[in-house]
Amino acid sequence: MLDSVIRKIFVRFVLLGLIAIPLTVAANDSQHQLKFELQASMQNYIEDRLVDGEYLYLDTTNGAVARARPSTAHPTILAVKDGYILCADFRTRAGENLNVDFFVTEVDSEYVVFSHTVEDRGKVKMLMKQGLAKKL
Repeated sequence: MLDSVIRKIFVRFVLLGLIAIPLTVAANDSQHQLKFELQASMQNYIEDRLVDGEYLYLDTTNGAVARARPSTAHPTILAVKDGYILCADFRTRAGENLNVDFFVTEVDSEYVVFSHTVEDRGKVKMLMKQGLAKKL
């Protein structure tokens, strides 16, 4: 039963992410294919780390391990020198929205999430301000 709930949550998360990406363009459009692959990599990363349907993270306001459920993938993807930044919303047990940024790079022809931040837009904003992160 728990597996069924987790699958439903993940399917909803994937569908919301896919809706956000315009799929009306031909499959051979490399930019849309890239966005699709990056979103899929982020979503696989998230799914692989769910514990009882929840994503664990360190709440830096109190030092506790906290949990949140995936909610919505953001359609905007930022390109940086050797990778990409993707974002997703999560919802805490208390109903608060959390923004999570995922940092992705290509390794051996595969996109890999190598880091993430929770509710810490400072790094991303700094990269954008310096012109080092631009919308894909």
